[in-house]
This record gives sequence, C-alpha cells and structure tokens, in this order.
Amino acid sequence: MENTNYGLTQHIFKLWHTLTTPHATEVDAARQEYMTKVVSLIMGIAAGGLTLLFAIGWWRHILPLDSLLITLSISVIFSGGWWLADRGHWQIAGYFPVALMLVIAIYGNWIGGIGAPAMVLYMLAIALSATLQGARTQRLTLIISLGRILELGGH
Repeated sequence: MENTNYGLTQHIFKLWHTLTTPHATEVDAARQEYMTKVVSLIMGIAAGGLTLLFAIGWWRHILPLDSLLITLSISVIFSGGWWLADRGHWQIAGYFPVALMLVIAIYGNWIGGIGAPAMVLYMLAIALSATLQGARTQRLTLIISLGRILELGGH
C-alpha cells in the first residue's frame, strides 16, 4: 500500500514539474516564467474546482447562472495564462492574475463598500504584481489600489 502512495506522489511531482518547468534560459526570465506558470496553474485549479461546485449548484437551482459563468470565465483566463506562459509569452500571461484580482477587488468593493472582504484582493494584486512583473507594475498596482481605497473612504 505504501508503494502505491509513493508512486502516486512521484507521478504528481512529475506532472507538476512538467507543467511548471520554464523554457527561458536567462535566470530572471526563467524565474518569472516559472512563477507565472505556478500562479496560473494553482489559481486555475482553484477556479476549476469552484466552477465544478458552481455547476452543481446551478444544476440543483441553488446558484444563479451568472455565478457559474464568472467562475468558468476565470478558469478559462487562468488556463489561457498558463498556456501563454508555456508558449513563451509569460510576460503577457503575468498580467492576467494581477488584472483579475484588481477587477474583482474593485467590483467587490463597488458592491460591498469599504468593509467588503474584497479589500484583501488589493494586497494579493500588489504581491502578485511584484512577483510576476516587477517594480514598475507593482507601483502601478499600488497606485490603483490606494486610489480606490481612498475613493471608498471618501464616501
């Protein structure tokens, strides 16, 4: 029984390595490509799981169709981001998670106000921009986030 679990773990690690190994040869480019693939893969898996749950909820008439379509769209965006990163376009794909987190945060705060849980997504967007794109994008994300927070505080 232990050997079966060990073999399964090895297969999972091999699949992970296959899906996240960078093709770039320069060290910094390879790191950013790897991080873009990892973020896209993890967020895509999470969004895919939510899409499956939301599909069941929609089928059972518990959740509205728009919730299912939103999670399906997010799944497609992250899958597309991983696909682009794997094809060498990690610079473009690295903007997907950052932009999506900002859009969800802004929308969540528009609906729920300054006390909405979406406020946490601004921090995630700032951290992702630093990890996936660098200082210039991080500064832009920080300015957008602070501007939105100040705007919400003014209401």
